[in-house]
Amino acid sequence: MSNHRQRYNIKFKQEDVGYVKPWRITDFIEKITTLHYKRELIQEIDNKISYGIKPENIIIFDKSFNIHRSYKNINENSLLTKNGSKFIYHLGNFVSLYPNKEIILLSMLFDLFSYTFRILNKLHIKMSKERLYVYFAEAMLSTKSSINLNSFRSDFRTFIDQLSEEQQSEATKKIYGSIEKFQRNYSILNEEIDEFNKYETIFILEGLAMEERYTIKEYKNLYEKFVLRFNKKFNDIHRPIIGIYNEESKSIEIIATNFIRKEGADDSQIDLKSVTHNSPYEIYISAGVTVVSMLYQMYCNIFDEKSLKKVSNEPVEELETFHLDLKFEYETEEIFDEDRWMENLNKISSTIINENIDFCEIGNHTGSGIGTGHVLKIIERKIEDSLRKNFEDNDFISGNIEIERDEKVV
Repeated sequence: MSNHRQRYNIKFKQEDVGYVKPWRITDFIEKITTLHYKRELIQEIDNKISYGIKPENIIIFDKSFNIHRSYKNINENSLLTKNGSKFIYHLGNFVSLYPNKEIILLSMLFDLFSYTFRILNKLHIKMSKERLYVYFAEAMLSTKSSINLNSFRSDFRTFIDQLSEEQQSEATKKIYGSIEKFQRNYSILNEEIDEFNKYETIFILEGLAMEERYTIKEYKNLYEKFVLRFNKKFNDIHRPIIGIYNEESKSIEIIATNFIRKEGADDSQIDLKSVTHNSPYEIYISAGVTVVSMLYQMYCNIFDEKSLKKVSNEPVEELETFHLDLKFEYETEEIFDEDRWMENLNKISSTIINENIDFCEIGNHTGSGIGTGHVLKIIERKIEDSLRKNFEDNDFISGNIEIERDEKVV
């Protein structure tokens, strides 16, 4: 088994295409870094599930992390403390990998608070975020039929006492209307989650694969609503933040924090050594085994694609009849130099064999469930396709790759 702390020096040499604007080189490096971070995230998600974390307690926030922010207190924050709830609020709202009634309740509370905050802010009244933990605590102790928002209502009435009668009437109509909608929607979502879980129970007993499950329209709609939205957010958000929700302590632990912290560093991250413009450009990085495995998979995929085309005489897009969001984004074959591609693949293959680098299959853990494994595989394939497209767009697709062990790391 490979040493996952081992690092490798990798040199990318661009194709000889004449003058290349510097921002394309910057774009190439930035995308490799981002895709590497995303690949590390789904690997850690998969590992967490294998250690017993429930998929419904894995959440993704709807904001990218800010590379200029320190995030000193990012490790774990309780939603039942003043500082913890406030910190989580600033990371953005969230959804879970699998449907979770408590996560949905918290997410809806975030939306309600944000909407009320904006309404009052326009009226020059500041609603305190330090009261969020009170609203969370009350709501989570509620019954399924009626969510307790008494403290929220009381605080709102106190705030609007400062307004004119006309402003009070308008604000009350908007916020109380939102509260009614909140209660109504939460009840509907609870029923939909119950229905989704019934399907899941039946499918597990019957041993149905995802292809068979997707033939049932109601389940397909629920799966897309409650599960594939995680996939969409993961793909759309540039630098996603992933958290693990603890049902007992009501806290959220953020994973991969060394990537997020401004000063965070470890052996898994990419280190840019140099960029040389000798026409063509050469980019020299040091990276861990994840980057090596990503490059290997990228070089393998095109041969799988070409083999499928030879066998079927059909475009690959037509062969992908089931897996959602797995659209090939490859350009024309004129940009592909098969001899160079095979040469690079052989170099990486030799490194993998000599270094005994092992590959962890995403989404294959028995505890993850078919539906969870499916969405993780969709995310993984999207990362692979995006990496390939990055090499194409920036003229490294038929360039040269050199890779060697970094002897400075044991």
